[in-house]
Amino acid sequence: MTKDIKLFLSIKNQDDLAAFLEIPIGTLMHYCAVYTPKHAYVSFEIPKKNGGVRSILAPNEQLKLIQKRLSEALYQIYSPKKITHGFIKGRCIKSGAEVHMNKRCVLNIDLKDFFACIHIGRVIGMFKSQPFNFDYSVACLLARLVCCN
Repeated sequence: MTKDIKLFLSIKNQDDLAAFLEIPIGTLMHYCAVYTPKHAYVSFEIPKKNGGVRSILAPNEQLKLIQKRLSEALYQIYSPKKITHGFIKGRCIKSGAEVHMNKRCVLNIDLKDFFACIHIGRVIGMFKSQPFNFDYSVACLLARLVCCN
């Protein structure tokens, strides 16, 4: 385990988290407010293949840097299952399809509004469980940094 990961897993309070993220405590608390600051995300739409549009909420530059720092730590800890291909570095739609080559049947589905069902309570629960084991207050801070509204 790298020093960075040991530091991440040893976070006990908001001061430790701010130090890990290399941001002032005020910036951390600003982005961890109960209500996401309006300027923290930019909203726009992109067209879907089948028509219609997909709404996107993209973090502003400062929040994106904070989330990138967290992402780097999480990628060093998290080991996705071999079968998982979506949103995994080094894996893609092609690598996911290759395991199904020459199969008699393949079912392809899209879960409607999947990301909307991942609410902040589930994210808090993840940060409280293995391998993180953060206490509730730290889990809440982390969840507020990675969840919008």
